[in-house]
Amino acid sequence: MSSGVIAGLFPGQGSHTGDLGERTRRAVPELVERCLELVGEDPFARVAESTRFAQPAIFCASVAGWTRRPADLRPLALAGHSLGELSALVAAEALDPLAGLTLAVRRGELMAATGEGEEGMLAVLGAEPELVSELAAAHGVVLANDNAPGQAVLAGRLDRLRKASGAARERGLRAILLDVAGAFHSPAMAPAVAPFRAALDRVEIGPGTMPVISGASARPFTDVRAELAEAIVRPVRWRATMHALGELGADTFVDFGPGSVLARLVRRNLPGAEVLGPDGPDAAEEAGDPAGPAPVPRPTRTAGIVGLGSALPEQRVSSARIAARLGVDAAWIERRTGIGERRHAAPGERVSGLAASAARMALADAGMDASQIDLVLVATLAADEITPSAAPLVAHELGMTGAAALDVGAACAGSLAALAHASSWIESGRGRNVLVIGAEILTRFLDLDDRRTAPLFGDGAGALVVSLDADGVIGPIVLGSDGGAAQAIRVTRAAGVLEMEGHETFLMAVQRLSESTAEVLELAGLTLADIDLFVYHQANSRILAAVAERLGLAPGRVFDCIARFGNTSAASVPLALGEAVRVGALAPGARVLVGAVGAGLVWGAGVLTWGEA
Repeated sequence: MSSGVIAGLFPGQGSHTGDLGERTRRAVPELVERCLELVGEDPFARVAESTRFAQPAIFCASVAGWTRRPADLRPLALAGHSLGELSALVAAEALDPLAGLTLAVRRGELMAATGEGEEGMLAVLGAEPELVSELAAAHGVVLANDNAPGQAVLAGRLDRLRKASGAARERGLRAILLDVAGAFHSPAMAPAVAPFRAALDRVEIGPGTMPVISGASARPFTDVRAELAEAIVRPVRWRATMHALGELGADTFVDFGPGSVLARLVRRNLPGAEVLGPDGPDAAEEAGDPAGPAPVPRPTRTAGIVGLGSALPEQRVSSARIAARLGVDAAWIERRTGIGERRHAAPGERVSGLAASAARMALADAGMDASQIDLVLVATLAADEITPSAAPLVAHELGMTGAAALDVGAACAGSLAALAHASSWIESGRGRNVLVIGAEILTRFLDLDDRRTAPLFGDGAGALVVSLDADGVIGPIVLGSDGGAAQAIRVTRAAGVLEMEGHETFLMAVQRLSESTAEVLELAGLTLADIDLFVYHQANSRILAAVAERLGLAPGRVFDCIARFGNTSAASVPLALGEAVRVGALAPGARVLVGAVGAGLVWGAGVLTWGEA
């Protein structure tokens, strides 16, 4: 373990990863068993659905991370972000793990119930604290999180947050309305304070073996019960908390997970600090070296992503519903795929319509008008007609006249291939702004009685605006193909349904994703340690886990959101990037490696530096 002065960090909501349940069950089986009893169902399977499930699941995972620490890891002090304060107190031995779990369950229940209304939270990126305070005051909302320089979260009524979002964009800031059901850490949570204090009064809380810094005061806890209860309505002062740990002498920070959200915030708050994971010296690689090797020379003109958008059909189809038709158990589907639900398009819904909806959102996110786009690329294998292609129809629906528009047919790797074309178009001087869209309605090609394919695929669209005027940079992208493997995944004109050899596809996907990752890193002059987040095509969770294991990556570094969307083919990578930003897994300045593999066989990988906008 590091010879530095160590502080331990425990994350809050939004830090969950795809393998949350599996890893936690292995480390603390008794705690997980008690969690299932208290919640009444498996919170790990529904962690993305509600605060009620997320808080106990993340608490258990953080305690699991603490139990895995090396014997010689002895922190000077601990801190937790919001919910993470409970796991920090458990680590300090001020709170029994089962008592802490009881509090996490109760806290999640209360905040979920209090949050059922027209309230929410808005992330504002790139602003100084004074400007964030000005936005909050002008629109009748409050500061809920001050996480790091240029990273703050507002809370309040949704109508006011939308106006604040518009005002932020007018000032050149990035604003993201978070997918949470409440104005957490604001006065709106006041009804939860008294019942949570009552729950705190029923458990024993001791002095602990090391100090725990309160995220609300940025000072060591004194009256733990009162401060934990009041923290529900007080802003999280994470920036000040990090500096308080630094002032105590900490220069090495261990993020006990899940995920690596706090590891990235360390680098933004204390750039010179060392960042580790919970598994000892080798985990230094997991948080990434903030400096890293020098990048390879870039083109004179570079392109970056400046806008994100998504569109999903309204119909949610649970794994239980598919399981009932197939005559299998829903748990069998979720265990083999990681998918809890996927979206199915309604009869008459069109790929071009989904693509246009995602594009409008991405353009709004970029602060652009459709007239500024030079090229529209739609990656799809499910265009509404054999001809015309989807792209001209999307351009027309967006009110564009004269822009180049064409489809990219590379199946699940389509969006990555389109991104390569888009960046090359801009680097060569042929244009300034390109719209990249991945859109699929794969359910029109599914045999809903086929166990190999029916549970896997979903419908949706994701869009990216790629621009010359970007803070981030699209680095090298490698692409490859092997037509000799075409039989593994195909839709023939004769059959009209998707056919897939599951085991063969699995093996090839793991091999090609791993190989293309190594290839693009070598081309970029980087190592695995230099990448903050790996965002692969969301084919199924077992493939993602196998790639992580093959590359020696901690699962928290490989983003997994397949539980909510299923395999959306060409839409997968842009949807996953948008989801990573939404949950705080992808922050400005981060290096992200994207990769995909699809029918053909085609594959690829690319390195991006994420920008402020």
